Amino acid sequence: MLLRPINFLLIYIFSFLHLSILIMPFCFISYLVLKFVSKMENDIIYFYIQQFWWLSLFFISLFCSFYIILDFLFSFTIKNLSKNAKDIKKLSQYSKINEVFMEIKNKFNKQNVDLYISNDEAINACAVGGFKKNRIILTQGIIAHMSDVSDNEDDFINSIAGILAHEMSHIINMDFLPGIFMYSIELAIYFLSTALALIIKIGCFGVSFIPFLGRFARFIINILYKLINFIFHEIVYKKFLVPIDFMLKMILSRATEYRSDMDSAKALGGDGIASALTKISSLKGGAWRSIFSTHPAAKFRVKKVLNIKKIQDTISPNLITDFINMWCILMLFFCTALLSYKSNAQKIPHYSIEVVKLSINKYEEIKQNIEGKVETVKKIYALYQKIEQLFG
Repeated sequence: MLLRPINFLLIYIFSFLHLSILIMPFCFISYLVLKFVSKMENDIIYFYIQQFWWLSLFFISLFCSFYIILDFLFSFTIKNLSKNAKDIKKLSQYSKINEVFMEIKNKFNKQNVDLYISNDEAINACAVGGFKKNRIILTQGIIAHMSDVSDNEDDFINSIAGILAHEMSHIINMDFLPGIFMYSIELAIYFLSTALALIIKIGCFGVSFIPFLGRFARFIINILYKLINFIFHEIVYKKFLVPIDFMLKMILSRATEYRSDMDSAKALGGDGIASALTKISSLKGGAWRSIFSTHPAAKFRVKKVLNIKKIQDTISPNLITDFINMWCILMLFFCTALLSYKSNAQKIPHYSIEVVKLSINKYEEIKQNIEGKVETVKKIYALYQKIEQLFG
């Protein structure tokens, strides 16, 4: 029962670490500019950088909150994942699969679920959902593979039914929530990284207009930004954080997959899901790859469900699961409100105007300083030419 909150907590932690690594180059460049160009005190610089970090966290959390609300209302994720798929009701060649699917919906007492067939040749199945609609997506690859390795049509339908019931368990338990949460965070981080890169480009463009030293300063800023970004993102994040994140997700995912296998076995009998798992055990990895989960090896899953008998009752999530799902969503909104307070988000317009004014003033100051020095050099050179003419 605690796996879902732990999963959400890990997503939050690793997202914040990813964000910190992402903004590290920007903060470093900002420190150099504020320290050596604007001549600010360290305490003031650290305050601005800290506020920027809190504001970035607030942006990520706020974006996720809005995305989840809009996704549940308008089903963005569902439409995106099934854009290359067709409703099975429109595909007459899969009529028997659709008949079995209708029976499975009744068994799980979940009617607002549609079955879609993707033209993808990969061997895959996934379940995504929201408040208004839910979809299970089978690829043509997994249907073709099951058909090829089945002894007869009944064996084929039995295996497909086991997979559909497994995915239906994901739907009723809302196992797609962490995946949608993670997708929204990655999308928010992408927008933020794009904005930071744009700010650096605009800054370099403005610096390049400074007489004499402008192009050199622009070159140095670009090199430093790319170097620091490479060290933190390509080495620290990809080589260390990503493998740790993957390992933890794999551990947490196993319990979820075993539960969905068990629900499938209870709904239809263990032979259906066991048959499906056996048919894919020879594949690399030994499991179909859901977009939002990492599966344990099929041979271990078969042992757990092989002798399970079909039950007469409908399959439903318990009240604790529903409570935990709602608690995780409410915690996201609470964290967003807390970050809004911590980051002083209401002062963003004030901070923005202050930064723009400071940048313009310092730019004019540096430009006048350099122009004054250039004029001095020109006067000295003119005086030198006159002296040379007199004594030449």
